[in-house]
Amino acid sequence: MNRGGRAISVVLVVLSLLLTACGRYLRGADLRWKNLMGQNLRGANLIKANLTFANLAGADLRQANLQQASLLAANLAEANLHRAKLVKADLTGATLSFADLSGADLTDADLSYTSLVGTRFDQDTRLSEKWRLAWQVINQGAVQGDLRWADLSKVSLEMAILTAADLRGANLQEAWLADADLIAADLRGADLSEAWLLRADLRNARLGNAVLHAANLNGVNLWMADLSEADLSEAYLIESQMQDAILVGADLSQARLWWADLSGADLSGADLTDAVIVYANLNGARVSNQQLGLVANLHGTIMPDGRLYDPVLHSIIRTHSLPGRLEFWQDAAARGWLEQHSLIH
Repeated sequence: MNRGGRAISVVLVVLSLLLTACGRYLRGADLRWKNLMGQNLRGANLIKANLTFANLAGADLRQANLQQASLLAANLAEANLHRAKLVKADLTGATLSFADLSGADLTDADLSYTSLVGTRFDQDTRLSEKWRLAWQVINQGAVQGDLRWADLSKVSLEMAILTAADLRGANLQEAWLADADLIAADLRGADLSEAWLLRADLRNARLGNAVLHAANLNGVNLWMADLSEADLSEAYLIESQMQDAILVGADLSQARLWWADLSGADLSGADLTDAVIVYANLNGARVSNQQLGLVANLHGTIMPDGRLYDPVLHSIIRTHSLPGRLEFWQDAAARGWLEQHSLIH
């Protein structure tokens, strides 16, 4: 081992000894980004310590006092937190996968976006009903489960199995549902505003009157889903699969639908004001010229009649906001173009 390697080893050994023997001096300590993997911190006083982005994987934190500590995005995978005190601790974005939290006190702890895959809780673990429910959904699934009006806001439910679950009226604001299985789930009236549903499977799901404002639905599968009257304003639907979806009366204003497949979708009465629908597929979709006239960009899109988008025609529709069938107006050049393309006679 070279001199630099020996020096690092010595520092780690000294740090380990200090952490073990002098835990009381760690109250309020700044341990951001520190590598404490596998360290013995049993019974350490870490009240209000800053452990943001710290690596505590496999660490022994049994009976440690972490009240009001900042563990933002910390790695606690496989850590032993048996009977640890985590009252009002900030665990936002932390990894608690396969960690032992039996008997731990997490009263008022913030577990937003925390990974709870394989985490061990027991009857003595003090935890709010919201996070215990989240743990159950993540680790046990909720196929056909009754989750009506459940509060799952800011919960990490990545790859959760929620097939045919009843989520009517549920609060899923800012929830992380990437790659989740929501096939045939009932989400009518649910609040999914700003939720992340990347690549989620929502085939045949019911989303009538659901709120998906500014949600990230990139790569989502909404084949034959019912989104009647849903709020999709400012939502991201890039590369989404929405074939034969029902979007009657839906709000898609300012939505991003790049490369989206809306073939056969029913967009009757949907608000497309300033939506960006580029390189998309609208073949066979039910949508009026008036609606399309409100779209901000249709570049490269296959139109309902199967023809590729024509910027001249779109400019005419958008400028005059013609209802239904194109009508004649006093513009000789425009009339000539329309006659040439057999759009008026």
